[in-house]
Amino acid sequence: MNNYIISVSANYNAHENLELVQRLLQSEFDDVEFSSCIETVPFGVGYKSNFINMVVSLFSELSLDEINFKCKSIETDFGRTDELKNQKIVPIDLDVIIIGGKVIRDDYYRFPFIKQLIQDLSISKSFENL
Repeated sequence: MNNYIISVSANYNAHENLELVQRLLQSEFDDVEFSSCIETVPFGVGYKSNFINMVVSLFSELSLDEINFKCKSIETDFGRTDELKNQKIVPIDLDVIIIGGKVIRDDYYRFPFIKQLIQDLSISKSFENL
């Protein structure tokens, strides 16, 4: 069983969409924990509004490819399209950041709030050496 840490963010209908994603993940996985939420100014230009961000820890037998597929399916279900992305509108964004204690996405290092949110998790002691 793998532990996945997934960043979740939105800048459109953000609070509602993050709440819906929490319910969805809790219904699909048994051992799910969410960090608090934090508002951040977008990195880059042209974004319509700030982002609301959180991280989620979950345990699953699914492979990384299967978890990534689920994440992208959720994004599609929430209306994320290339057209909206080009308009800098993000209904929901889910990215696997850490699997089994190993950082697999540079967002962990690029965005200081990711580390801050991970510290909210009860399993954060496992990531102190990253």
